[in-house]
Formats: sequence, C-alpha cells, structure tokens
Amino acid sequence: MAFESTKFKKEPRVIIIGGGVAGIMTAIAFKKQLGFSNFTLYEQSDDLGGTWNLNTYPGCASDVATHWYSFSSDLNPDWNQSHVFQPELKAYWKGLSAKYDINKHVRLHTQVVSADWDPRNQVYRLEVLSATGEKRTEYANAIVSAIGTLNVPHYPDELKGIRDVFKGEHFHSARWDHSVDLRNKRVGVIGNGCSAAQFVPIIAEDPTTQVVSFGRTPNWFMPRWRTPIPSYQRMLFRHVPFAMRIYRWLLMTQYEAVYMFIVSGGPRNSIRERLCKQLVAYIKDNAPEKYHQMLIPTYPFGCKRFIVDPGYLEALHRPNNDVNFDGIAEVTEKGILTKKGKHFDCDVIIEATGFIVDEFPIKMKGRDGATIQEYFQAQGGPTAYKGTAVPNFPNFYTIFGPNTTTGHGSVIYTEEVQIDYIMQMLSPVINGLASSFEVTHEATDAWNARIHKKLSTAVWSACQSWYRVGHDGKNSSIWPGLLIEQWWQLRRPVWSHYKAVGAYKWQETRRGKTLWEIAEVGGAIAALGWAYMHPDEISQVAAYAQKQYYNQEFRVIMLLGVEVQRPASPDSVSFVTIIMDILPETNEEYGTKEYWDQRYSQEAEDDSFDWFKTYSDITPILSELIPSKDARILMLGCGNSKLSEEMYDDGYKNIVNIDVNIRLYSGILIERMQHKHSESRPEMQWFEMDVRDLKFEPGSFDVAIDKGTMDAMMTAKGDVWVSIMHSHNVDATELTIRIHQRR
Repeated sequence: MAFESTKFKKEPRVIIIGGGVAGIMTAIAFKKQLGFSNFTLYEQSDDLGGTWNLNTYPGCASDVATHWYSFSSDLNPDWNQSHVFQPELKAYWKGLSAKYDINKHVRLHTQVVSADWDPRNQVYRLEVLSATGEKRTEYANAIVSAIGTLNVPHYPDELKGIRDVFKGEHFHSARWDHSVDLRNKRVGVIGNGCSAAQFVPIIAEDPTTQVVSFGRTPNWFMPRWRTPIPSYQRMLFRHVPFAMRIYRWLLMTQYEAVYMFIVSGGPRNSIRERLCKQLVAYIKDNAPEKYHQMLIPTYPFGCKRFIVDPGYLEALHRPNNDVNFDGIAEVTEKGILTKKGKHFDCDVIIEATGFIVDEFPIKMKGRDGATIQEYFQAQGGPTAYKGTAVPNFPNFYTIFGPNTTTGHGSVIYTEEVQIDYIMQMLSPVINGLASSFEVTHEATDAWNARIHKKLSTAVWSACQSWYRVGHDGKNSSIWPGLLIEQWWQLRRPVWSHYKAVGAYKWQETRRGKTLWEIAEVGGAIAALGWAYMHPDEISQVAAYAQKQYYNQEFRVIMLLGVEVQRPASPDSVSFVTIIMDILPETNEEYGTKEYWDQRYSQEAEDDSFDWFKTYSDITPILSELIPSKDARILMLGCGNSKLSEEMYDDGYKNIVNIDVNIRLYSGILIERMQHKHSESRPEMQWFEMDVRDLKFEPGSFDVAIDKGTMDAMMTAKGDVWVSIMHSHNVDATELTIRIHQRR
C-alpha cells in the first residue's frame, strides 16, 4: 500500500458527479448492493433528474418505451401511455431518490471543476465550486462520473453570430427559455434532429407563430409509437405477478430484433433496404409533396439516430411551418441568410444543435499527471475499457462512456449493467480490502481494437453523425452489438485486466473463496459417495487445490552469485562483491533473519547494498529479457538495494518490492523504503512478504527478479551457484531460470 498520511485513514469515500438518471441509480446501488452510504452526489444544476430536469422544451419525451426506460427494480404499473413526457419522467426519478433517501447525499448548485489522482495517498483531490463562487477541496477514494454524454449543449462556432450579432431572443433547446413568448413571433429553428422533431409541431400549433426549420441532412422517420395503455392492462401490471416484467422483456426483445435484423451488418442489408422503401412511403404519405425530395435520406437506415415521428411530418402541412435545407451562410442582426442568398427575418432563434459528445468537461489528472483530455486526444477521441474504465485513472469509472450508446435500445438498461459492474469493482475498495484498481493500457487497447474493427465495416461508417468525433472521425459513441452482449461483457470484471494496489486482503479473500468453492464441490461429491468409491481421485483433487493456492504465474530472472571473504579464483572475481566487515561466520547465517537484522542495523539511514553487479552492468540483459517498460515486475527480497529505483527511473514503473520484516535502527525496512520513495517514485510499491509464501493472484506479474535472495536461502551446502556457472560457462547475470510457468 502506498504511504498514507493519517488524514486519509478514514472510511472510504466516493463522489458521484451528476444527478441525472445514472447518478440516482448509482447512489441507490451503493446503498442496496453494498450497504454503503459515505458518498456525495454533486449536481451543478438546481435539481435532480439530469436530462429530464434540464430539457423542458415543449413535447419533450423519451422515444424509448417507458416500461423499458425504467429502473428494473422499481417498475411503475401506472404509466398511462407507452412513451411518457418529461414531467412524468422527472417525477418518477425524483420519487426514487426520495424513496431510497438519496437526497441527503446530494449537493445541488455544485460543480466539480477538476480532479487529480494522488498515488501516494490513493485518493482523488477534487476542486469543487458552489453557485456562490466558493471553491473548496474535497477528497475521495473513488469517482463515478454519471454526467453521460448528452449534457453539455453544442453551440457551433459557425453560428456564433447568434450570440454576437443577432439582436433578437435566442436560446438552446436543451436550455429552453420559458420566459420568451413565441406568439406572433418569427422563429428560426436550427436543427432538425430528435429534439426539434418533438417541439416544432407543438410551437407551430399556434398559427401566429411563424416557424422555419433549418436542416443540414434529412432523417429517417419511424411511424409514431406512442399508444395509450388501457386501464385493464395497468390493472394486470399492478396485480398479476411477473406480468409487467414479462411485458418489459417483450419490449427488449422487439428492440433487439430491430438491431439484429435491420441495424446490424454493413451498409448493404436486404432487410434494411426493404424497410427503407417502406419508410420512404411513410414520408411521402405524411409530408407535403414539395418537401419529399429534401426529406428523404440518401444514407442507409441506422447510420444516424432515427426519429420516432411525434407528428413532425404532418405538421409541415401547416402554412406557418416551413423547412429549409439550403444551408446557413450567415447569421445577421435580423435573422438568417442561407447559402442560396435568401434571408429569413427572425424574432427568435432556437438552436436545436445537439450536445458535445466527444469531450470530457472536467479536467482530470491521472496517475502519471496526464489529463484525461490528453489521453482522449492521443486516441483520436473518447476511449475507455468497456466504456467504463480509463487507463491511468485508478478508481475512476464513467457511466454511458465511450462506445456504450445504442441506436436501438434503452440507455437505462446500459447504465444499470455498467453500475452493477462498477459496484463489483468498488466493493473491495469500500470494504478496505484494496486501495485501487486501474485498467491496463493493454486491455483497453485490445478492447477498442475489437470494437472499432467491427465499427469500420458497420452501417455507422456510411455517413456523418454526432456518433463520430467531428461528425466524420472516430466513432466514439456507438456500441456495435446487441444489448444482451453488452450485459455479457460487463457481467463481471476480468481482474487480470486491472492493476491492483494494496489488494492483499482482497486477494486472500478471493483465494479463500476459491478454496471454499472447491471444498463445496468436494462435499457434494462426498455426499454422492464418490469419495468412498474413488479415494485416489480425491487425492488428485486435493493436490490440484494446493497447486491453485501456491502457484504463481511469472518468469523469474535469477541474478546469481556468492558473497565471499576473498576471491576464490579468477573466474569469480568478475561477480564478487567483497564486504569484509559484515560477513557472517558461516554461509548458513545468510538464511537467518537475525543476521540481516544485525547487518542492516549497522548501516546508515541512506545506505544501500547491492549484491553483485549494478543496474548499469546488467541493463543490456534486463532490456532483452524485459523489453516492455509496462511489464509488471516483482522484486524478490528487495532489501535496500538501488536496483528497483534505478529501473524505475529508467522507465519500469510497475514494480512491486517484497521482503521479510527486517528492522533498521530507523524502523521496519519495507516501511523505510516505502517512505523514502513515496514522493519521488509514487507508483512503486513495497510490501512485507515471504518469498516462500506469496499472496498474489496467478497472473499478477509478468516477471520476477531475484538478485541474490536464493543465494541467501540456499547456502547451507556452500556456494551453490559456482558449479552451475562453471558447468554452463556463463556469467552470473546471464542465467535465467523459468519456474512455475503454466501454458
């Protein structure tokens, strides 16, 4: 465990950023799944609800069936229609917050400005800003980002004239200004996506409001899905066990079928093409003929977010409602000038231009001091492991992160799956069994290579959309698969994909659980009489369990040699270090704790001792044997050697040092080394442990280095390695032995 100041030796604390649907569900999960309540939820707006608090434009609703757009543990039998509107959705989620007593953990009007990981104390240091301008520092062992991607309105640079030049009223649809009266006004709507499709028919109902919508590309429209839910069906949901649950499963099956048969695959899909013909007919049947050509997309269905028609096409028949696809050349003081030279006078301009989806709005610094923004930029856009964890950011998890969006399903389902995964990741930290977990770059790169290989030939590659960085770059949003596959991938962590710090208690717990499961299996077998009939096989099971307990998977590099009082022969001079005043009377004393206690007590505080050659001497060999600077290295019997620090300074950052409990005059050896390097080499770890009883999980390390430890343990019969080196005609530093390595 990294050196900690007493300031942080308290109950673990978690900060949730964002009070929307994901934040509320995360808070509930902490209480229900982990029995944990030492968390704070920061929300920068005036209320909980997220999307359903901030988006209040007329007609705002979910285009996903509400019974699937609900918390799985708190289904509502009383929805009176299949797709309910914003006020009901906000009330539902706020009701859940009250039910589970979440409100006392919430801090409204509070913005998280930045968060920096402190590797020494294994905490995040956050700067938090209140609405009054007060800034304060908070600390947390973990952060869950529940801000999602559709939360920061996008104001295109090419339309800055709206704010700098235009003299009329203006606002973004995601921050609707209800003080603006649209009656008897000329209203320009920029954008023709999902939001505009919902509010344009509503504001155009008033014949005194003249509406012109300016679009860039047409969208595919699906027929209206909203239908009333009759009272008898609601009664069944309320009183018949599992009726509502079965209905929800049927909804999910329908949505998954849309993906499986229509959205999945490349740009060419025969079923999709047949559907497109039907949708073209739907557009022609519902929209005025003069708009047909401009409203029919030329890209395949599914490439962009389709629109569930809320009456947008039919509303185009109104004489006060127009649509224009000429493109905007300029925003003037009085309105909008198109690229074809036509000017539209406007009293109000409403920007329905979507959200910023390819930037993370909070400045965060990770383990090595680099920001999450720098990592995203280096990757060509937002990147994460399973859309949930980011390398270099321990104990940081994001909900609805990169490549988790589905164009066909419920975001609530995805977020619940991610939250269950996050609870598994944070459980050891919250229970004091581990300090932190950080996903590796290798696992993240492999995951994203797989995702983007699939995306490269999928339908989403056939057009520009907000799914892609800059509309035509990397697709950082879409999950290219079924939702059930998303659940499968996130059902439980692959722990080998993470680097753990201070996790020995957790590892022992997991090992004990494994042994207990083996014992349970053995008990069941015994109950069936198998043990009585097959005693030999029982012995094999026991041997297997023992092997699982003790075996460690890594390569051991043994840097061999002997410490002697005088050179025994010219052959040995090249690797012998002579320290006359601290040599034992016999070789056997090297293997005793008492000898090392006495030896280290004679050394000054800053002294160090290295067996045989220095790091500079053996660098060529170690570089060949350990080519990757990201290798996970275990240093066996580290003592106060400089080998670890010199390797660390040379780029090997993932080093764990172990040694037995040996006391210096200034304290325990491991604690002394840990304190000495905590600031200058914060990622290096130090633990008290016997090399004969390692507590690590199999696969925890890529390589282990022994620079003299085996010599000290095997000296009862003299200089054990001399004959080996003479027989192989090699220098001490060139002998590499592989042990306990399973294929």
